[in-house]
Amino acid sequence: MGEIIISDFLDQKLKNMVYEMYVKNYFRFWDSSEEYVNHIYEFIKTIPSQPLKTCKNPIFGKYYARYDNPKSKMKYYITYFTFDDIYYIEDIISPKTPAYTLIMGLD
Repeated sequence: MGEIIISDFLDQKLKNMVYEMYVKNYFRFWDSSEEYVNHIYEFIKTIPSQPLKTCKNPIFGKYYARYDNPKSKMKYYITYFTFDDIYYIEDIISPKTPAYTLIMGLD
């Protein structure tokens, strides 16, 4: 299994996600919002065991892994680079954002 390094940018983005989902009333309780994001962190730990999928536009990372949230049916694309046995996790992108078309080469 490879070593996983989460970028400071992504770590902060996920922490902000907890806050935003709670404030926007996606979740009634803070703990529920934290649990939602914790599932994403748990998925990130599985990336070394996933098949490599190449980003069409490497501006966000060379590879991506798709996380399908079973509760919300929301999909997220987690971008990363890999060097030998090190996985540098760069960003998380939702299909609802403009960055999605760039990562998937859908311009």
